[in-house]
Amino acid sequence: MTRRSRLAASASALTYRWTYLRVVDEADADLFGFLGDRLPGARVVDCGCGPGITSEKLLRAGVDSLLAVDASALMVRQARARLAGFGTAQVYRAYVDATFLLGLADPPDIVLFKRSLYA
Repeated sequence: MTRRSRLAASASALTYRWTYLRVVDEADADLFGFLGDRLPGARVVDCGCGPGITSEKLLRAGVDSLLAVDASALMVRQARARLAGFGTAQVYRAYVDATFLLGLADPPDIVLFKRSLYA
């Protein structure tokens, strides 16, 4: 991860509560409405998972497995704590780009980049 990427991840973590949490439920309702019956049993990668709010909702919606990834150590710690009770969730710190996705052993059914493409 480059210095610039680390700085972007740190800035994102600091402003997360003020810029994201205010709209998370509304945005997730739209997302889940769009995905509908594709969620139960799906293999999902949540790129830029933040503190794991949407990841948790995905697991509660019945996804089969979830790989949550974020570049911020703070966000990864929060996501791990939030998702600790779900046996099918894995949370990693990584800077995700297309090459990361190519290295996955099992191709996911859904790859989610929600408010993370800017990084």
